[in-house]
Amino acid sequence: MKKKHIQKESYFEGEKEEALGDLWVWLGIPTEDLPHCINYIAENALPLPLAKKDSGQQSHKISQVYPRWPVDIRFLLTTTHKHNKETCQLSSFCILMKGYPNSLQINGVYPWKSGVEGYVSASLEDGPSMDFLAPLFYREGNDYDINLWVTVYLSALALEIQPAKEEVLTFSEGELYEIELKDFLQTNPGKTKKDFPHITVSTKNMTAFLPAGITSIYKYRAKILKVLPMDPFEDIEMFNLLVLLTGETPKNSLTVHLYVKKSDVHKYTPKEGDFIEGILWMFGTTHFMTGAFPTSNSIVE
Repeated sequence: MKKKHIQKESYFEGEKEEALGDLWVWLGIPTEDLPHCINYIAENALPLPLAKKDSGQQSHKISQVYPRWPVDIRFLLTTTHKHNKETCQLSSFCILMKGYPNSLQINGVYPWKSGVEGYVSASLEDGPSMDFLAPLFYREGNDYDINLWVTVYLSALALEIQPAKEEVLTFSEGELYEIELKDFLQTNPGKTKKDFPHITVSTKNMTAFLPAGITSIYKYRAKILKVLPMDPFEDIEMFNLLVLLTGETPKNSLTVHLYVKKSDVHKYTPKEGDFIEGILWMFGTTHFMTGAFPTSNSIVE
């Protein structure tokens, strides 16, 4: 087995919460309804093949999957072998979505204590570093070797979303200001810095992607590239938006499938070319097929 190189701290931004409780908040399921909801999903779920055992004393298994393509929910069970006894416990209950392929260089890896999920920090070539939650870390951990270039399929839940507001920003310092100042002085002989007090920039066609204080959760300003058809997730109507989080085109830019509840956009209907803003929760997997569903009496993963 390939040795994993784990770097726990330096590249990650924000508090590293090891919980998936926000999933239920996003789905709009009240705490008191969780037992009923979990039981319902368990009764209608499909069994999946067992995963390979870890080198230690724990083995992680996918027990069941509740498929609603392109979104599904999985139970992850941890089986512990100790003193010739085998005990099982529910370690995770995660949501997986169809993601968009991004070529990323792995900067750091932070496994959760459960060993099931983990945070991964990665970056585009000559681009920003970003963190994502890897809900299948128990089986994909060896794919995230430090400095390795990996195709990661990125998706996100829109925790907040609204049409982006245009602002005019003023800068009197910083890299952009210095570039514009240099150009101004070269094209205007005899002028000085006093003649160039500031620059203004409109956010009208701007994308932005900023940490929100918790690892894998970000403030965003994104461009909608496509609005993709999607069946309701049970009784929850949703949008699947292909969005650009950085740059102007998908090439060498951060591009993700953003999943949005219709109830969260109120009277606004997302359209191709629109700019939106809000808060998102980033997920990543190295497997293209996140869904699992019965086909010809077999299970495809």
